[in-house]
Order: sequence, then structure tokens, then C-alpha cells
Amino acid sequence: MDPVQALRARFEWLAFTEAATTKMLEALPDDRWDFAPAPGARTLGELVGHLYGDELATWKAFQKGELSEAEHKAEAGPPVTSKSRAFELAARARARRGEVLAYLKPAELERDVHLFYGTFKGSAVAGFVYDEHWHHRGQLTVYLRCLGSAPPFLYSGPS
Repeated sequence: MDPVQALRARFEWLAFTEAATTKMLEALPDDRWDFAPAPGARTLGELVGHLYGDELATWKAFQKGELSEAEHKAEAGPPVTSKSRAFELAARARARRGEVLAYLKPAELERDVHLFYGTFKGSAVAGFVYDEHWHHRGQLTVYLRCLGSAPPFLYSGPS
């Protein structure tokens, strides 16, 4: 399988399991966006904003070939303060992901992408998006449990 097909397949799996992420967002209490499980931890609103806002920013960096810290912050946006904002941000991130993957060229995976924290191959930057989703969804599981909700079963697919 060529690298573009392999990356698309990887994100197809993420799209399938992302149904669980959506169920997590649905289960979040709309009055607890300021909740943090421990001092120094992100609030729920910061975590959800980071999950999808950083995806938007990272794909923009991938497309442009570079992204400054100021551009990253502007693209990622503020913490989430409502479910409607969480779903809107998630939809925008999925749409950008779809655009990038639909028109992906092998050369984009090999070129350097200059981020404010380092320079990486495009394939690594795409990998960051994938890994970050799993990592922060794991954090959402902890937040849900702390708030008294059971997280949804990961492999149930869309409802």
C-alpha cells in the first residue's frame, strides 16, 4: 500500500471510532466546562477546544508548510464553553481532515513542515493529529468518570 493510501486507511479507522468521541461529547454536562480533575490540568472546555482546535491548526500547518505560534493559537481558538460549540468545532476539524486527505499528494508527506516547536516531515505532522485524538479522547474518558458518567464503548460505531 502506498503511503497516501496507508494514511487514508489510518484515518478511516479514526473516523469509525470517532463515533465514541461524539458520544463522549454528548455525555458531557453542559454546565461543567470549567471542570478540571486536578490543579494544573486543562479544564474540560480547554481539553475539548484543544482536541479539535489543535487538529484544525495542525492541518493548516500541514497545508501551508509552516505555522507560527500566533497563527496556531488563532486557528485553534478559545476553550469550548458549550456543547453546540464543541460539535461545531469537531465538525470543522473533520471537514478540514477530509479535505486534506482527499487531495493528499505523496510529496506532502515527505516535505518539511515548520511548526513553532520544531520541523517535521508531513507524515509526522499527520501522525500528530491521529495520535493527539487518541490521547485526548483518553483524557475525556477520565473527565467523564470524574463527573460521574460512564464513557461509551469505543467500538460500537455510529448510533
